[in-house]
Amino acid sequence: MEKAHLDFETRGAVDLLKVGAYRYVEDKDTDIWLFSWRLGSGPINRWLPGSPPPTALLEHIAAGGVVTAHNAVFERLVWNSVLRRTAGCESYPRLTIAQMDCTMSRSLAIHLPADLDTLAKALDLSEQKDTEGHTLMRKMAKPRKRNDDGTFVWWDDQSNIDRLAVYCDQDVLTECAVDARLPPLSADERRLWELDQKINDRGIALDLPTIHACVEVLEIAQTRAHARMNELTGGAVRKCSEALRIVEWLNSRGISATSIAKSEHGELKAFADLAGDDVAREVIELRAEAAKSSTAKYTRMLQVACEDGRARGLLAYHRAHTGRWGGALLQPQNLPSFDEDTDLNGILGTIDIMEDTVC
Repeated sequence: MEKAHLDFETRGAVDLLKVGAYRYVEDKDTDIWLFSWRLGSGPINRWLPGSPPPTALLEHIAAGGVVTAHNAVFERLVWNSVLRRTAGCESYPRLTIAQMDCTMSRSLAIHLPADLDTLAKALDLSEQKDTEGHTLMRKMAKPRKRNDDGTFVWWDDQSNIDRLAVYCDQDVLTECAVDARLPPLSADERRLWELDQKINDRGIALDLPTIHACVEVLEIAQTRAHARMNELTGGAVRKCSEALRIVEWLNSRGISATSIAKSEHGELKAFADLAGDDVAREVIELRAEAAKSSTAKYTRMLQVACEDGRARGLLAYHRAHTGRWGGALLQPQNLPSFDEDTDLNGILGTIDIMEDTVC
């Protein structure tokens, strides 16, 4: 059976790069501008909202035919979640993991670039991405403005849509050229890739009430830390995050500092001790402790959480030359791990500090 090639152009009110594809396709304001598709070596076809059903493509998908795309998870999620909730498309067949073929993953598996533009140039293909159209696509992917009633104004001039369609067509041609050049995944790698997709589809459960509570506690702790920093430095440093001001303040007290980075803390505290400067030592320690109380990780968890409270798409297939996974969105591989043998004293001590902070 011939392959189908598919590429979507979408728009949304949430930032795809920040929230990830799973959260993006759930959002009610995420919609489709159009998609371009090709069956085998046939002509490029387009579908726009309100167009007649793409019968040949629907029959191909319903029969279990292979659908190739670059970063195929995005096309699968948009097809299943956004297209199939579009008026007139509710009966379209679902795309399955088993029938998807991802040229980005095939590229990564042989240590070539993930980005389609860079990949096409590296392969010196006759078909290349439309860089001018790419700029327009990025603009049209976000709202033009938000109205007072919460609705959005989009870049929906017909000339923009027509130009975007040309860009999408060229993406399909470029992806076809990439597909023809790259070898398929080996049988073992294919099984691993499908497992990767299943893991990312399942995601992990987030304890959202606890995450919200952590954000509140850490915000209180940060406010108090900033106030203490301002007090210790006589107003020279207003916040613990003002690294350059801290460096300047330390130098003004005779403690030579070029950076307040974590790797410098030990040496800076030693200098403060030699100078008998307890205030400077507290400033250095306060800066270190404040860095641990960042709410960024928790805020990101709330951003990426899907409607069922799960975070999805957290692993990136074959993101190192060894073939190991990379982290995405929450960078779960950087989170601390605990088991039944872990010494809980440190954890309980942290909880005590948090309780003292809010009481």
